Amino acid sequence: GIELTRDEDMQGIPGSILVEYTAGGIRIPGGKHSYVPPKQGNTVRLTIDANIQAFAERELDELMSGQGENLNGQIPKNASILVMNPKTGEMLALATRPVFDPNNYQAYDMSTRRNIAVQNGYEPGSTFKIVTLAAALAEKKIKTTEGFFDPGQYTVLGKAIRCWKKGGHGSQTFVQVAENSCNPGFVEMGQRLGMDNFYRYLLGFGFGRKTDIEMSGEAKGIIANKKRATALDLATMSIGQTNNVTPIQLITAVSAVANGGKLLKPQLVKEIVSPSGKVVKPFELQEVRQVIDEDTAKLAREILESVVTNGTGRRAFLPGYRVAGKTGTAQKVINGRYAEGEYVASFVAFAPADDPQIVVL
Repeated sequence: GIELTRDEDMQGIPGSILVEYTAGGIRIPGGKHSYVPPKQGNTVRLTIDANIQAFAERELDELMSGQGENLNGQIPKNASILVMNPKTGEMLALATRPVFDPNNYQAYDMSTRRNIAVQNGYEPGSTFKIVTLAAALAEKKIKTTEGFFDPGQYTVLGKAIRCWKKGGHGSQTFVQVAENSCNPGFVEMGQRLGMDNFYRYLLGFGFGRKTDIEMSGEAKGIIANKKRATALDLATMSIGQTNNVTPIQLITAVSAVANGGKLLKPQLVKEIVSPSGKVVKPFELQEVRQVIDEDTAKLAREILESVVTNGTGRRAFLPGYRVAGKTGTAQKVINGRYAEGEYVASFVAFAPADDPQIVVL
């Protein structure tokens, strides 16, 4: 972790005592004697907010004990909570379960040492629709007032992609497509974008490569080979299937929508401070690229706020706060096939929707 990557900053210089001895190892009376005091190393201050981290740890403990809301006593195999400041890329919390005690790591299974938020990939499902929506808005392939009819499925290359609602949502606007997390509506967005545009935004938002967060073993995810991708692949990618992403990639991408379109490097080190309290290395925001323009980001934020106010994310509605967000339920892939009854459930949100200060996945 940070103690390894920043060891040079923290280790300091050991103290010593110099004493003069004879060749036979006898101390010389009146010989040279000097004391070199130790030099304290610097302090590395993290971006982690101790209170927010504590809240995340508390919620995960409740979840893993089967007490989580609407779990009906089911205990997930693993879970994570990530919290980011979208304006700076600072990680405010990064918590995972299962976890181990580093002071007694031998007592825990090796698998608990994986930080799933950074090292594990998964098909994100509908939380990825934020990227599809942002891309379609940026390329002006949809209008918010434009109508779309959902009969319950969308057929591509002879394969029917079904809506989660039996019989479909019928007539709706593209804002309602987002509110309802309507699969056929998002497939339509992807088809209008086309392969080249879709991949441009997929890569632009940072998928398929490491974020370079300061943690070991980060996965880069797996995205479909563009040269071999078909219209059906484009359809399934548009709704968050086929491609494999990491939680840290997803929260970084959503933060770009939240902050006005800038993809930032996620960071864990706030500053490095000398023993005297002087900041020897301040925090530096690292912008990777501008992915979408501010007007597009603003419109996407308004639509995502509507998802919480009127749509599938309404359980995240908080009186007095403007919350924007997106639900996600993705079938797990086991042995190359989607497994029945095995899911990755997720939710990503940011607030306040008009000037986001915090993003949570």
